Amino acid sequence: MTSDEPRPIRKVGDPDTITISGAVGKTFTVGRRPGPLATLLGDAHPTGDHATVHSGDGLFHASIPMDVLRHGVISEEGRLNLPNPRTQCWLVKDVRQIEVTDGRQPDSLPEEERAKT
Repeated sequence: MTSDEPRPIRKVGDPDTITISGAVGKTFTVGRRPGPLATLLGDAHPTGDHATVHSGDGLFHASIPMDVLRHGVISEEGRLNLPNPRTQCWLVKDVRQIEVTDGRQPDSLPEEERAKT
């Protein structure tokens, strides 16, 4: 792996967890389970207006406004589901980290999808 390649967030055998970090009052890691994100995000006391959602393989991340993400749900398979997403690329698979930020951050969306956000 070169320094330009993304690093995996999860390695083989790691437990299924989600870490909430960044512009939050409390950083924490919890066991990943299906359900709404509103409570989980609320427990972190976010102060930012966006969050970058990272996949476990480290290859994909999408910066999503918090007002949209609060309506998200994690599926049984660990995928982020959002009502009426602006782009299908926001439906991150194998969610492992949610990094709250002030403002939109660079993401791994293709150019044509980035224009939709």
